[in-house]
Amino acid sequence: MSGGGGNPGYVPRRTTTLDWRQTLAAFARYWLIERGTIVLVFVLLFAMIGAESLTPVALGRLVDAVSNPGRADPANELWHHFAFAGGAMTVAIILKQLLDRLWNGLTARSMQRLQMDLFARVQRMSADWHSNAFSGATVHRISRARWALDMISNIIILRLLQPLLLMLVLGGMMYVAVPYAGIAFFICTGFYLTVSWFLSAKWVRPLGVISASRDSRLTGALADAVTNNATVKAFAAEAREDKRLQAVSNEWLAAAAPSFNRATDTNAIQMLLWTITQMSVLGAIAWQATLQKAGTAELAFAISALLMLSGQLRTLGQDIRVFQRAYAELEDAAEFLLSDPVELAPSGEPAKIAVDGAIRFEQVSFAYPNGGAVYRSLSFTIDAGEQVALVGPSGSGKSTIVKMIQRLYEPQQGKILIDGNDVASMRLEQLRSITSVVPQEPVLFHRSLAENIAYGRPDASLEDIIDAAKRARAHDFIVRLEKGYDMVVGERGAKLSGGERQRIAIARAILADRPILLLDEATSSLDTETERLVQEAVRELAYGRTTIVIAHRLSTVEQVDRILVFDDGAIVEEGNHKLLMQRRNGRYRQLFEIASHRPDALICA
Repeated sequence: MSGGGGNPGYVPRRTTTLDWRQTLAAFARYWLIERGTIVLVFVLLFAMIGAESLTPVALGRLVDAVSNPGRADPANELWHHFAFAGGAMTVAIILKQLLDRLWNGLTARSMQRLQMDLFARVQRMSADWHSNAFSGATVHRISRARWALDMISNIIILRLLQPLLLMLVLGGMMYVAVPYAGIAFFICTGFYLTVSWFLSAKWVRPLGVISASRDSRLTGALADAVTNNATVKAFAAEAREDKRLQAVSNEWLAAAAPSFNRATDTNAIQMLLWTITQMSVLGAIAWQATLQKAGTAELAFAISALLMLSGQLRTLGQDIRVFQRAYAELEDAAEFLLSDPVELAPSGEPAKIAVDGAIRFEQVSFAYPNGGAVYRSLSFTIDAGEQVALVGPSGSGKSTIVKMIQRLYEPQQGKILIDGNDVASMRLEQLRSITSVVPQEPVLFHRSLAENIAYGRPDASLEDIIDAAKRARAHDFIVRLEKGYDMVVGERGAKLSGGERQRIAIARAILADRPILLLDEATSSLDTETERLVQEAVRELAYGRTTIVIAHRLSTVEQVDRILVFDDGAIVEEGNHKLLMQRRNGRYRQLFEIASHRPDALICA
């Protein structure tokens, strides 16, 4: 068994151990799935560059024809070059439109694949990982990674590769026409590109990475406060939350403002370098013209080429900065994406699962990653169809039993068996398909009541959903609602009371109809009368099923077949209610007598 309480899902690596090639390769696979489309993209790209490269040539010859009218047929030659220039520009526009539409579809599909993969991986992160992560920040990181993939793909293919290839083609043509101008062009553009990349990578990017990280932290803090707004209001803590968010926002501002300023300064330096490039090329052509080695055609070609490149390179610095920021956001999501999937069944085939429901813990030892040991060599058996209550003080390890049966946490030592099968050999979907869980604090989806009840059996009919609600004593309050079973319950079920959410969760477990039932203080939010009604439904549901009840009230404990009394991670007593009450100095009797002065008394405090 693996240690550390991890879930057998995806184990995140530290992104600091990854170089840029690993990160980009991991994300590139979302494009490379459509290899045929990518080949077609490059065919259109090279064709478009060819058409664009012919445009300044045609314009140069057109200007030369206009400036030298003393030829045999000047009108015919002029209109010939005019038509050629217009045709080249038109073809380039058409090819660009085809390229952009093809690329848009490829990018959108790649973004969708990335988002679904990230979602699937985050869903399979360990329970411990989720307990230490801001849900708002996680959602923000997934969303940013999707758009970062879009930005990086557009910048690499359409806004960096395209002008760079065009630059090489036009520079080569310039070298052939006027060698000194071509040499000046390549030297100056090479210096321009080198300085641009260096400034963006070494000067702008470090602050951009810090700014992106603090942006995630700011989003997480914002989501944390908004999600818990009811608690904020209960303690009149609005001003305190404002102050707390202000502190986090100030940290972001301290990195964001200098990052923006560096980007602005980089843009000014790039504009100066491009001006130097243009003047160097035009100066070389002017010098060659004085030597009768260049004419109006070469000058017009150079001016047209430089203007064309100016339009495409004007945003090069901004594109490099956007690329660096987008890359930082991809790195931020690499914790999810560049993770090692753990095989859930060593053989690769689903383990055979008997559904009688006998549960056995064999010498199980477990400790949470950030806390002390919970269990040391814990062993016990629950027979198939037996109803067992777990009681004991808070923190004694009762709820952890339920989580370990579901493999939300793994033992460091020992085994957990269901009908003799080690749960570590079972696939998670198999294991969890035989258990129904009603947690202490049920959380509902922002969906209809019917969808929430049917979550464990999504193909259930409305009649089955209503029957489960009736058995959970939830039907009466549901039909009084304006939209009944179609009412959307709000985020985390905020439109319902605690007791109503509890009954919906119980109805969900009833409808799922699975052989192992796990009730983690499932009646804790119910009044005494409602609890009595729900317990009747639970007893009906539990008949013939293995049931583990994290006991909360005396009335629950008295009805089960056997009680396991926990204290400090160990079972100190076991037996039914009558047997345990006969032990004068027993731990269970002490808990019972302390709480027995109230009819709805708690025995786990």
